[in-house]
Amino acid sequence: MNLTFTRRSIVAAAVALPVGSVFATRALAQDADVNAILKQATDAMAALKSFHFVMETIDGKATILGTLELKGVEGDVVRPASFQAALDASATIVDVSVQVVAIDGAVWITNPLQAGSWEQVSTGDEGDGSVATLTNLINPDKLFLLALDLLDNPAIDGQADIDGVTTTRVTGEFDPGKLSDLAADSTGTPTDLDQLGLLTGEPVDLTFWIAEDGKVIRIEEEGPLTESESRDVVRRFTFSEFDTAIEIKPPV
Repeated sequence: MNLTFTRRSIVAAAVALPVGSVFATRALAQDADVNAILKQATDAMAALKSFHFVMETIDGKATILGTLELKGVEGDVVRPASFQAALDASATIVDVSVQVVAIDGAVWITNPLQAGSWEQVSTGDEGDGSVATLTNLINPDKLFLLALDLLDNPAIDGQADIDGVTTTRVTGEFDPGKLSDLAADSTGTPTDLDQLGLLTGEPVDLTFWIAEDGKVIRIEEEGPLTESESRDVVRRFTFSEFDTAIEIKPPV
């Protein structure tokens, strides 16, 4: 039997492949690519000792501490379990600023109604649910970076330049209820899993912008995480100053 293949016969055979098989192959290749990108991002972010972050509420409304409407947050995370942040919020028609410091579970917050005086609202062993929800929402190490390991239906959605950094955009869904299945926080900061009942438990849409070295440059989240948030809320985290020397001390 003559088994000589011409170039034309090879091309014809390739064209004859079922279209479904071609699409399936491409889908498998993209799945492998997106999973590799997420794994690299998880490892890169877990290896960091510190980073700076800015959070903006770019649509909808998010309410914290009962009555304050959260506008934005800027702060720092120091592994394994410390962060500090300045919150911009509004109460009725007055804009207020709230400072938060957390170290090994102990949390201090300034009271805008008491000339910004510091109050310790958690000792690390106990604290009310609103404090745990607040720290889970404003500290990206508590919830949003953890979602890298738990993203459903991830897909690559092109590339984008963020402040001169080339990133790959990855989209997917995140179900906060899945956090209860984790024995420990893979990014290094303990998460108050027993307080997750205060979250809505409904999946939200997440988009990650991931640099070539795996660092997450931006996260955008669409959908409410607490019952007090509007259905159209959208928040955006931007990360920078990776592994910069930062010292966080108790404020009092």
